[in-house]
Amino acid sequence: MKPLPSSTHPNIFLVRSPLQALNAIEAKAYFAPDEYNILIVCYRKSYDKALIKRIIELAPQWSEIHFFPLKPHLSLFHSFRRLLKRFPKVKYCMIGDYSHLINYYMNRLHYRDLIMLDDGTGTVYRAHQIQNRTLHTTHKTRFHAKSILSIWLNRLFGIDERYLYKVTLFTIYKELAQDTQLPIIYNRYRFLQNKTFTKPQRRTVYFLGSRIQEWFTDRTKFSEYLKSIVRYYQEQDIQFFYILHRKEEEGHIAEMAKQLEFEYVRFENIIEVELLQTDTLPMEIATFVSTGVTTLKTLYPNLIYTFFPLDISDLDPSFNLDERLFKVYEMFIQHDIRQAGIPPSVKTIAEKTKKSNKYLL
Repeated sequence: MKPLPSSTHPNIFLVRSPLQALNAIEAKAYFAPDEYNILIVCYRKSYDKALIKRIIELAPQWSEIHFFPLKPHLSLFHSFRRLLKRFPKVKYCMIGDYSHLINYYMNRLHYRDLIMLDDGTGTVYRAHQIQNRTLHTTHKTRFHAKSILSIWLNRLFGIDERYLYKVTLFTIYKELAQDTQLPIIYNRYRFLQNKTFTKPQRRTVYFLGSRIQEWFTDRTKFSEYLKSIVRYYQEQDIQFFYILHRKEEEGHIAEMAKQLEFEYVRFENIIEVELLQTDTLPMEIATFVSTGVTTLKTLYPNLIYTFFPLDISDLDPSFNLDERLFKVYEMFIQHDIRQAGIPPSVKTIAEKTKKSNKYLL
């Protein structure tokens, strides 16, 4: 363990997903490569913990690393209290996502600068909530009842998210500086770029999965989308690989893979790390909504990147996806991810962004 200089304050990196852990490594390399850096990992499932451990192996030089399961018992609060006692003041505090427990900790920590790390498409949507000062009224970590009791409970337990209204974004989505007027520091993935090199490409497409099957009012609609996409690539003699999201159910994809004769896999690493370790690359990366296409485009700009938009009319309105999907697709187009198909509900995206885009299918 690297000793903490008495005259300085440490930096804390608080993450709860594999992508946040990867971005914590990038942030450490950018802001404080040689300082006293403490990584705090909060996780819900052992699978996530294992993924994050493998990511940390890319850059294991941390002064301290702490793992906390996000489960509601008092030992966690005591563990966080001990950290607060040791480090009541820090220089940089880097935070990814948050929860009741993380908010409890953040509302008691004194820091000089608060930096938010990317967490995929959620970052884009969350940035607009921060800009509009609506995050503390809509996020899942709050008591939702609109009552005096709700306000009292949030204040009593210190789980309010308004501390995030003073955040700076360390992000790949540099367009958010104009879209939201929030302070932005551009994450160029310099650490990972230094580990990439030119590799031969195979005539394959990696389709990055997402947890979207539950969004459909009729699950057969999801099957129709995927079937048309698989056929599109098979007709071009391009081998189709479906890359399961770490939280995505395998059953239905396995059935479709057997029926349509395509391959599927759940990698032991997130896709950004997996491609570092392979001898070859696919010629194309595609998806419905995964922001892996934007991070990979930064690392491997010579590949083809495609997104297949969903039609809002096929989705369950209770999920309130209209605004979220619009912002995600707008962001894809701003990053020059080509758009396949053009459902009526997303036609205005290209018009609004004034970006030319090639439509497929």
